[in-house]
Amino acid sequence: MTNRMVGVGVLLWACGACTGSGTAGSSTSSSGGAGVSSSATSTTTATSGAPATSGSLQASSAASGATSMGSVSLASSGQGGASSAQDSSSSTAGVSASGESSSAQSGASSSATSSVMVPTCPAGSPVDGECLDVEVPPFPLAVAGWNMERAYPGIEYRTRVAVRGGVYPYTFSLAAAPDGMMVEEHTGRIAWVPAAAAAPVMVRVEVVDSVGGTLTHVFNVEATTRGFFFVSLQGEDSAQADGSRDHPWQTLGYASAPARGHAEDAVLYFRDGVHLLSTLGDAQVGSVGTPTRWMGYPGEHAIMDAEGSVGLGLRMAPDARGLFQGLEFRNAEGKMFWVGSNTRHVVWRNNVMHDIDSEGAHNPAFVFFEDGDARPAEGRIQYDDLVMQDNVFHDLRNDVGHGGAVVLYNVARLLFEDNEIYRIAGRCLGDKDDGFQNIFRHNICHDTEGGLRLENQYTQAEIEVSHNLFYRVGDGVTVGWQPGWLRDVWVHHNTLVDAALVFRWVLNEPDSGNVHVYRNVVVVSAEAPISANENGGDDAIVGGRVHFDGNLYWSPSGNVYSGRWGGRTETLASWQEDGQDRHSVFVDPGLVNNALPAASPYRGTYGRFDP
Repeated sequence: MTNRMVGVGVLLWACGACTGSGTAGSSTSSSGGAGVSSSATSTTTATSGAPATSGSLQASSAASGATSMGSVSLASSGQGGASSAQDSSSSTAGVSASGESSSAQSGASSSATSSVMVPTCPAGSPVDGECLDVEVPPFPLAVAGWNMERAYPGIEYRTRVAVRGGVYPYTFSLAAAPDGMMVEEHTGRIAWVPAAAAAPVMVRVEVVDSVGGTLTHVFNVEATTRGFFFVSLQGEDSAQADGSRDHPWQTLGYASAPARGHAEDAVLYFRDGVHLLSTLGDAQVGSVGTPTRWMGYPGEHAIMDAEGSVGLGLRMAPDARGLFQGLEFRNAEGKMFWVGSNTRHVVWRNNVMHDIDSEGAHNPAFVFFEDGDARPAEGRIQYDDLVMQDNVFHDLRNDVGHGGAVVLYNVARLLFEDNEIYRIAGRCLGDKDDGFQNIFRHNICHDTEGGLRLENQYTQAEIEVSHNLFYRVGDGVTVGWQPGWLRDVWVHHNTLVDAALVFRWVLNEPDSGNVHVYRNVVVVSAEAPISANENGGDDAIVGGRVHFDGNLYWSPSGNVYSGRWGGRTETLASWQEDGQDRHSVFVDPGLVNNALPAASPYRGTYGRFDP
């Protein structure tokens, strides 16, 4: 995948290092930062092609400390035909009567109005220029998480604008930025090396979704040494060291101790070498005076070693912010991050986490959110506004196959994007309990016992699973698992290779349903691409609780569906007679390296986005 890095309105270079291919260009950036007031207000303003809703929706902004009132278009377009889940009685977690959601930044907000008019379908929704018998996600364009507001002079500043809602994929550009700052066109990754200390400068990022919806995200970045501290194996844990780049501390425990007097926004930069998490002792990251922003020094390799114990506890106040970026975490027992309390506004980005050993059915995970009594879909919030991007999770061992790279209890509004997961004893991801408005997008999951499981212990609502690749995982996407209810789910534009779509009995419970499956590529070597073995799962499909259309299927068996443990099978023709998948195709797509080849007539319509 090739992404261009763009300065202020100018093509700069193709970033091969970021995404695996591309060649350097020779264009230069214009300034855009000079003369910008240091008091520039942070805002997020959107116009979008999401479905029309009644009233106004207020979406959270990740911008730094300011307020905006912009126009978010929610008229029918490429997303028309779906009713807003935020208008339903089941979808009130963290959302006021006007749709206002929690924000990582004090005072940041945006507003939505209906203004964009596009053709609508007599029934169903327009998807990729075709009317399909499904609804599509109603989420408006919005920024998730937050962006660092400080950069250290002479050290590369790295961040990414995380976007949810609208119609993926997006295009990013810089409308205003300091000299030399660049953004990757298709991902929103930002890079900049400030030459010297300077007052805050405004950064304005323009985002356009694939049907023309727009989002403007504005935040400030100050080039300063204030609040940055360094941990190096060559440092010293004594009063002779102040934690500066020239006089770093030696251990994580000493650097994190409340005695250091850190402000809430303190940042720890870790230099080359192996840093022992055990030096934290019993301290919980996020307790008073303990920094929650950890970054690996660019160009160096900082390793956080758990030495065969639980890695670290993360327990933050609801209004605090956390960042874990550019680090390697390894060698834990059971859990690497054990998240508790009311932790919110945390970003995990560009980390590698590997090697967990565990025994028993205790949900071992690299990032584990412990259970509480929250029910986000019913308005009781615990974990909220979380971002995991560009991470790699691998090699979790468990004797009963109960693990997951990430296991979620009570999590609302997680954006899980562009991560890779493999060799997990269990499933790639487990949205275990009470998930709400979580988005799993453009990830790769392979060589694992199971794929993504929406496990709905108690409640689960408004979940989007899109543009992912699953291969060699057994069951690719499993919708439903445990007693409870599960509703408002969108599974679309995924590519599954020898990985089926599975629907469980709980979908036939009274409060379950409204599941929409479209534009996926599902190729299996045996049986059928869709499975609902349990009677309840089959009954839910027959009863219209799950809607399929516009998919591409292939199986040597000739079947698209197997229900009741093989007691009911359907070819595409008989399936369509039942009213399902009226616009789908059954054909061998000739995948190359688990992707549609460049010349395929199906590329760009079916399966994950892969430019």
